[in-house]
Order: sequence, then C-alpha cells, then structure tokens
Amino acid sequence: MNGFELVGQLPYGVSFASAVFTDKGLNIIGGFNDKGEQQHLLSPYPFTPSLEKWEEIKGFPSLNNAIAINDNIHTDSIVVVDSEGKIYRQREDDTWAWMGKTSSTEGSTIVSTGHRLYRIGGVFFDTYASDDVYCLEELIAVFKLPFPLAYISSVKIGKRVYLFGGERGSEKNNIPTDSVMSISIDANNKLETKVRKEEARMPFPVAGGGIVCLQQDKVTSVFYLGGWRGEYSATNIVRIDIKDTGIAGVRVVGKTPHNIPGFTVATILDGINMKNVNKQVYIIGGEQGGRKSADIWRISVSDLLAM
Repeated sequence: MNGFELVGQLPYGVSFASAVFTDKGLNIIGGFNDKGEQQHLLSPYPFTPSLEKWEEIKGFPSLNNAIAINDNIHTDSIVVVDSEGKIYRQREDDTWAWMGKTSSTEGSTIVSTGHRLYRIGGVFFDTYASDDVYCLEELIAVFKLPFPLAYISSVKIGKRVYLFGGERGSEKNNIPTDSVMSISIDANNKLETKVRKEEARMPFPVAGGGIVCLQQDKVTSVFYLGGWRGEYSATNIVRIDIKDTGIAGVRVVGKTPHNIPGFTVATILDGINMKNVNKQVYIIGGEQGGRKSADIWRISVSDLLAM
C-alpha cells in the first residue's frame, strides 16, 4: 500500500509511544497501551525484517504518558519524562534514576543537542498550550516560543533544531498550525534563546505527525508522516528538503498506510547487528476511537525517497 507493507505486530496495542535505539536494540517506551499501564518493549539485536521478536523489560518507573529519548550525552542513556513532569534516566543495569521534576504537561517534544536535553511546548491539563522551552538538566524554563504550542514534531539537523506544526491556542481551543520554526545551537551545544520563524510553511495545519530524517547528497529530507488536522486524521506524507542555506522545498509526496494517528516511527539505517535489515522505516501502533493498534508497517528508505 503506497510502498508500505504490514509485516508484524507488537505483543499488544500501543499508541503515542517513543522509539529509542540503544546498544541493546529498538525500545518502544511510554505512551498508552491496552494493558492500561506504562510499558518498555525491546526488539533486541539482531533485528529481523519483520521485528517479530519483542521482550517486555521490567522495572519501568510508574509514569503517566511518558515520552523518551536517547540523550546522546551519556552512553546509550534513555531519559523519560511523563505528563506530570517526572524525569528518570536509565542506568546501565536497567534500573532508573530520579532526575527531578518539571511542570506538568503532555504533548511535549524532547530534543538533545548532545550537551543538554530540552522539553519544548506541551499542554497543561488538556486545556492550555505551553510556550516554555525547559532545560531538563537545569529544571528551569530557559526561554519561550513565540506562541504556545503542543504536539510539535521536532528534529535536530546540524546546528539547528526544527519544529514542525503543532497545536496552537489555549482554553480548550487548541487548533493545528502550519508553522515551521527553528532554533540555533550555539558553540557550547546549548539552544540559543532566539526562535526563527521560517518563511516556509507546512502545506496545511497539522499536529502530532511522525518524523523521518534522511540524508541524500547535500540535502537533508525530513518526512512528516500523518498526525491530525483538527478533528480529522491526516494521512499525508509531507517532504521538507533542507540545505545549508535553509529550507529548499515543502510538498506532499504520498500517504501513510492508514488514517490512525498516534503511531511511532522508527528508522533503521546501516549499522551493526542488522540481520537483513538496512534502510527501513517502520510505523508502529497508533490509536483511533479508543482502539490501540499493534500493527507494524514497513517501507524502505529508497521507496520513501522516491516519493
């Protein structure tokens, strides 16, 4: 279907989870699931093309709708933040260390500069969007976005962090936006406090999409997959081409294999311990109408770039 194929399933339905790669394999962490509790699933190396082997890792802290990232600061260290602001870092023995607490928001995005972790935006108590940019190590808001945003999709490219779409507004009036913004990373690998509004826009207002970032020649192509447009799911795939001089083009290039939002995107490129799995993009889980999906869809990087 549009280059996608259904290749396998998780042990149970999962939505709004995070995909994090470590030296152990692919981790699917947090979000929501059919079990009604937070989970930590691991697809260990070596991967198989259908990702059919999954282990449930015990000892995950008691969190609510957690998001996770490999911080790229400590060796293969996973950091999780939940909607109540609780922050934990995974130790080498797979136990979790308490880092502290920030303000309570859900629908945030986390970025790593290689020196600091930042939580950007989010929504307070399902009502007010946030404009805070929080440094997780310092446990303070270091600056603000030009306007409140939740469910932003972010990616670090070189010395800039790009922010795509998101829900803008307050008091139960959060609506998707077509904005594209970027933040520079300074010589100390910290985010600068000035947010640049890019002239390029998304083709339509959208929030909550998955991100795939691919390098080809001297162009970095960001693929924004799915998300939602107000009350309706978005099935479009938007390609944003970025050069050293800035954004070179934005266009719709295809469609996702289904109209279920809240899925997790994992991109597997060349690397060690990959058993017949190189250059693949996976769409994992999702949720619609309260039903959580366990489906795993796959498309090759070459097919995605050919769109």
